[in-house]
Amino acid sequence: MNRSPIFVGIAGGTASGKTTVTDEVFAMLKASSGCCMIPFDAFYKECTPEQLADLKNVNFDHPNIFDFTLVRDTLLKLKQGLDVEIPDYDYKTCLRKAEAIKVKWAPLIILEGIFALWDKEINEILDFKVFVHTDDDVRLARRIKRDIVERGRSIEGVLKAYHRFVKPAHIEFVKPTMRYADLIVPRGRPQESRYNKIAIEFIVQSLEQEMVRRGFLLGALPREVEAMSESVHFKMLNFILAPEVDPCI
Repeated sequence: MNRSPIFVGIAGGTASGKTTVTDEVFAMLKASSGCCMIPFDAFYKECTPEQLADLKNVNFDHPNIFDFTLVRDTLLKLKQGLDVEIPDYDYKTCLRKAEAIKVKWAPLIILEGIFALWDKEINEILDFKVFVHTDDDVRLARRIKRDIVERGRSIEGVLKAYHRFVKPAHIEFVKPTMRYADLIVPRGRPQESRYNKIAIEFIVQSLEQEMVRRGFLLGALPREVEAMSESVHFKMLNFILAPEVDPCI
């Protein structure tokens, strides 16, 4: 059997609902036990002593803060059928923990993060690219809650970082990657819109069809999925479920 997994990239702005979409996809997949998610945030570079002494001026939403070379190398190893290790990044210390996280090879790999679609070489590895599009105000509210609860930051610090770094980086770097997506998912959380449910079901059906084609998933798929696959090829999706969203930047 071909050991090259199916690679899916799920990108979107900060707190857009990328992880929620990923969780929903895993929950609906028949072979979810044979899938894994790699968070792009694991590939933050460690802060230098100078940066640690002045964290308020470190832009954690800029591409330069991520180790794209390590991301590419990790995906290529998985493509060869190998198990890998990824960094265990500590958001409070802004350093990597001594012990890395072991990731076993799986037939379906989801790379999730704001810059999942930013790098050309990574995009060439990905089989299916998704962008989660959510209103800026909603994302800000989610980011405030997340950073205070999970990352131990103050509301004042979160707001300053958002207006100084996060919002400009989203406009300059993240939002333009929407043009590379095969599918745009609106609003992130399935319970907030019927379009989300449709989009996630479409993703799941497409992935299951491809897993059957590659021999990773045994058994016949439902008739409606087989019919869909005859008219929409996995590699030719280019299907947008958010007609009110203009992907052109």
